[in-house]
Amino acid sequence: MVQLTAFALALAAFTLGAQAGPCATCNPVNIIQDGSFEDASSTAWTFDSGVTVQTDAPGADYSVSGTNYVSFNIAQREDRQRYSISQQLTGLKPNQPYTLQFTWELTDASGIYDGGVDIQTQLDGVQVDFIGSSGRGPLDQVTLHTVTITPTSSTPVLRISCGGGGNYYYESPTGPEYCSFLKSLLPRPDPNELCVFTHGDVYPGNITVDIDPTNPTEYVVTGIIDWEESGFYPAWFEATNVLYNFKEYYDEPKGRNGLEDWWRYVPRCIAPASYPTEWAIGRLLCTWQMKLCLRLAYKLGR
Repeated sequence: MVQLTAFALALAAFTLGAQAGPCATCNPVNIIQDGSFEDASSTAWTFDSGVTVQTDAPGADYSVSGTNYVSFNIAQREDRQRYSISQQLTGLKPNQPYTLQFTWELTDASGIYDGGVDIQTQLDGVQVDFIGSSGRGPLDQVTLHTVTITPTSSTPVLRISCGGGGNYYYESPTGPEYCSFLKSLLPRPDPNELCVFTHGDVYPGNITVDIDPTNPTEYVVTGIIDWEESGFYPAWFEATNVLYNFKEYYDEPKGRNGLEDWWRYVPRCIAPASYPTEWAIGRLLCTWQMKLCLRLAYKLGR
């Protein structure tokens, strides 16, 4: 059996503090001067609530710095073209990154995700007072930058509405009334619940691994890639996306996709079982990659 014995990415060594519910929380650290957001590529900004986000051009490696804040490169796509990050991940041969999905298809998957839980638990502990991409742009905006995230916010996110381009998701066969109906089935937002920073597309194909040099029969995680959908969303958002490649049926002509048992190893804080209602409504609403096609909007001080 092939197992992941260590989470080699530097982020794994970082902790955001005590556990609160299924995911972590974080504590305030140094706060910069209040300012408005201007440019995702090189801007430091903060909310009145104390949330600080620093964005800069990407460096050479994924990294964590400081004691109570996260700093890491987000390799994302521009113009929907995949940005090559193989040379930015240490421990990988250039242009030859293995993914957990590739390894999954070659081995018995039982236990292979052990050690890969910390990354999302940590990111889900970073809370802010708005919903959107990590560049604080539209949800479909993609950027290439480094993000530093500091303390939690006390301002609630209060509104979730359907849509994409218009009143309903452009790739969904559902109309605005059906969207509204499904939205009405969602639990009412908790006015005290904050948004969290999350990857947006956690699945084996975005987790890179390499053979453990100390044990050739085992693998270690070397990176988390493809952050173009990352951003600040409700805590349940990742759970609605994490099984988008999960099929309800066995499609013999196309073959087995190799990920049918991925749901068994998803970390609890992003597992559909933690948010069954939101996941089920997302599945009903959208047939494109099972994404939860709810246009997330924010409204403060309701």
